[in-house]
Amino acid sequence: MMKKPQIKSLPLPTVQAPYELENGLEEGSPTRAESDTCLLGLLIDGIVADGCETLERDSKARGYTLLHQGIYFTIKAHLKFDEVTAQEEIRRICAQMLAENRQIRRMGFPTTLQDLFVEQVAVCGVNKFGEFLTDGTVRMIQSLQTSRGCFALIEKGKRLSIDCYNHLSSVAAAAIATFLSA
Repeated sequence: MMKKPQIKSLPLPTVQAPYELENGLEEGSPTRAESDTCLLGLLIDGIVADGCETLERDSKARGYTLLHQGIYFTIKAHLKFDEVTAQEEIRRICAQMLAENRQIRRMGFPTTLQDLFVEQVAVCGVNKFGEFLTDGTVRMIQSLQTSRGCFALIEKGKRLSIDCYNHLSSVAAAAIATFLSA
């Protein structure tokens, strides 16, 4: 069993996800294209692109849309763009993602939400929120690991494929690395 990391983080507020997650994996703003524009503005141009602050603060976001908000503000904080505000937004977003993450657990870790679960752990884990970096969480992620060392989705205890799912493998590796380095 892995040792629980010692981390420094503020406790997240307890928030309930007031919706069924599987019915809204991409709701609110930004859209995928808008998210790409906002992220590229930060990463390539070193700017906050027009309209991004409003889009990235949409309180109706959920699922992958909320996750992309978390990625945006994580990058913004690391690049030192209005770091205090970015940290406040990360805290708000991770609180909502924690509610979603717990809902995914209660639902029995369904196949359709495994990727989202792992991505939430990676994003909020890199921001040092201990609620995402638990032994139970790591065991859930490791349950997706194949005998080849990569990761694939599972359904009812069985792998859907012996093939590696590259995206899931890279995000799972990031989530576990975050756990180990915390």
